[in-house]
Amino acid sequence: MNNINISKRKFENLKKIELPKAVISTEANFYKINYLGKIKVFKNLYKTNGSIFANKLFTLEMLNEYKELLPHSFVIPESLVSVDKEIKGFSLPYIKGYNFELFLSNDKISSKEKIFYIKQIGEILEQLEHIRKNTNLDCIYLNDLHASNFIVDPKNQELKVVDLDSCRICDSKPFPARYLTPYSLLNKAPGENKYELFKKTNNNDYNKLGKSYDEYEYNYCKYANYRDQLGYINSNQETDLYCYVILFLNYLYGENIGSFSLEEFYAYLYYLEKIGMSDDLIKSIIKIVTNAPNENIRPYLDSITDEQILRANKKVYKLTKKNIIKD
Repeated sequence: MNNINISKRKFENLKKIELPKAVISTEANFYKINYLGKIKVFKNLYKTNGSIFANKLFTLEMLNEYKELLPHSFVIPESLVSVDKEIKGFSLPYIKGYNFELFLSNDKISSKEKIFYIKQIGEILEQLEHIRKNTNLDCIYLNDLHASNFIVDPKNQELKVVDLDSCRICDSKPFPARYLTPYSLLNKAPGENKYELFKKTNNNDYNKLGKSYDEYEYNYCKYANYRDQLGYINSNQETDLYCYVILFLNYLYGENIGSFSLEEFYAYLYYLEKIGMSDDLIKSIIKIVTNAPNENIRPYLDSITDEQILRANKKVYKLTKKNIIKD
């Protein structure tokens, strides 16, 4: 990767990009930087040493190595950024658009338009599956798939994928992911084995890892800076599809259902079935808590009506679920 070096004085005068309240970054500040006449985003990492940072650099290098194979919707980091010759982060293309988290929560935007973009995430996952099967890049997964890591590009009517420095590519180690935590739904389901849990609960497995695992966990906790939401899962196709389903359900419900108990999850799906959502969609969603391989829900999203989306919201669900379940 190329390197952009700036002075400490210039760094102190950079314009900080203030993220919306609903969009939280736990690992960096963001600044605008003018480089060769173009506005770039400088992701200024909090942690710039140790094994975790080395893993971050490896991920960036692999993204650039294989950028010609990756979907055009990927916003790929371009250059490392140094302040007085000390690496502090990296630059990204500046994308004009709307954070998808805020887009989905905006009542002025039609559900049809929101579903249009949610379907694009399914298309991106299909593209990645094609890449893994048909190129020499056989290990590439989004990992930290959630709405805040997508930008709506209204000019081209497409989603841009950001925060790719937390993806899994080649031999990179797992990064924390919002929906892949020890407290998430996938850890409560019989099908948890298909998600390749990184943290071993078996004592023999843990003893084999020994001190190296203790050090890894400590550094990971220190780096992530949010112990209770720490992710221990090696991304694969199953986890990406799981996160996609959770993102969709969160949109319907209006809050995060990823921490639901199995009972709450099944009750909500039963409710969705009762309000008329298609059997194919329900059967596809339910696979995330079974041993069956997860399925891309994109083909079934066109069947959803505006009325069903309104009735799937938490407030309506809480008011009507008792009567519907009795019936």
